[in-house]
Amino acid sequence: VIKKMDGANGDVPLENTITIYLFPTKKWKKALKETIVHELAHALSPYYCKDFNLGNMFVFDGIAEHFREYFVGGKRAPWTKAISKRESIRLFKKLKKKINSKNDGLYRDVFFGTGKYPLWAGYTMGYYIVEDYLKKQKKINWEKIIKTKPKVILKEFLLNSRNEKQI
Repeated sequence: VIKKMDGANGDVPLENTITIYLFPTKKWKKALKETIVHELAHALSPYYCKDFNLGNMFVFDGIAEHFREYFVGGKRAPWTKAISKRESIRLFKKLKKKINSKNDGLYRDVFFGTGKYPLWAGYTMGYYIVEDYLKKQKKINWEKIIKTKPKVILKEFLLNSRNEKQI
């Protein structure tokens, strides 16, 4: 984690609570800023701590990374490009029937590569799902996007004819 995350990571374990973990590396200050903004997107969501399932987690982390890019800038994070878009669609197709799963083991497998899925595949899948949603917006209104129910974003992704052909 220290090397792959440049010395900072975090989570939102409870509503209105952000936990940050710091490790002394050369890039920790930049990583800290990016981590705080990513986790802030989770903390601002009215659904994040209340609506855990695999599909929602794709959306939550996709929003958090696009939010981070919008407000902090910088390159795409490694966890948003762990697999290709084609591979992301292929995996989503395999997991489509499980997107409502609340199984923490499945979540960990898909997001952290602890099983049969590549490391960070879930983050990448979420990134592409939200990227697709953002492209359809006439104006990016982050307050509205963060408050949009994840199932609405997932449904739009599934209804997109281009995605439907691939899924």
